[in-house]
Amino acid sequence: MRGWEFTNHVCAQCFGRVLRSRDKYGLTHQCADCGHTTTGPVEAVCSCGATLQDGGHAGMHCEKNRKHKPGEDPAVFAIYDGKPLKAGVDTKESKDGSRITARDKSQLALL
Repeated sequence: MRGWEFTNHVCAQCFGRVLRSRDKYGLTHQCADCGHTTTGPVEAVCSCGATLQDGGHAGMHCEKNRKHKPGEDPAVFAIYDGKPLKAGVDTKESKDGSRITARDKSQLALL
């Protein structure tokens, strides 16, 4: 049986909470609401990995709600920071200190 844990990410398709599971086959991320699933990095399913038609980063990032009240508001939400990235050109630093780069037209990587 697979065990799941919460992440501080929301689904790019429905904004539901993203769960993470690790087993002998690797890492899996799945939306708790719509079931969108991927193996590998969380950016493939979460709003942080949302891209524009040209492949650049859409300027979204997931953030934990520090004033969360269970049953009243979401624990994690997606924020548009107003700074979309051009594919293969731009890099920005996220609030946790990691660097986000739009590497090519199909991939966004957290460095």
